[in-house]
Amino acid sequence: ALLDRQHAFALPPGLVADGRDMGTVVFPAAGLKVFLTASAEERARRRYNQLKEKGLAANLAGLSQEIHERDRRDSARSVAPLRPATDAVIIDSTGMTAGQVVAQVLAPAREVVEHAHGPAGREQRICEMRADEARTARHQRETRRRHSQPPVSRSHAA
Repeated sequence: ALLDRQHAFALPPGLVADGRDMGTVVFPAAGLKVFLTASAEERARRRYNQLKEKGLAANLAGLSQEIHERDRRDSARSVAPLRPATDAVIIDSTGMTAGQVVAQVLAPAREVVEHAHGPAGREQRICEMRADEARTARHQRETRRRHSQPPVSRSHAA
């Protein structure tokens, strides 16, 4: 049922899908598959920082252990194991900034767009991709700004 609904999204002009089995199970015929990874330690550090920015308690060693265990479990499962598609572009984002990761993803995306749309449609798609990049950058700035502000205390009158 869920897979059928996901397949229904595979319509022009296309989509960006995020998930551990998107390129191998849900959209195996996608024109571009990116397998974005980072070391378990890097992912634990990122998660730790996210939780701390939200004012939540976090334990870096515990997060790292949880991520290692999830990776082991997901890689060994019999249905849709965690693995890159054979034709995926593999990007290890360990040590990269969000902007560097976006640049690494957009490079092969531009190649796919040029191949699919030819030189005539290339400029339009590049403009659209630049607009998407700008929206992503604005969203990242806004998210950082929100997380850098102290939480707002709210009181409710009875």
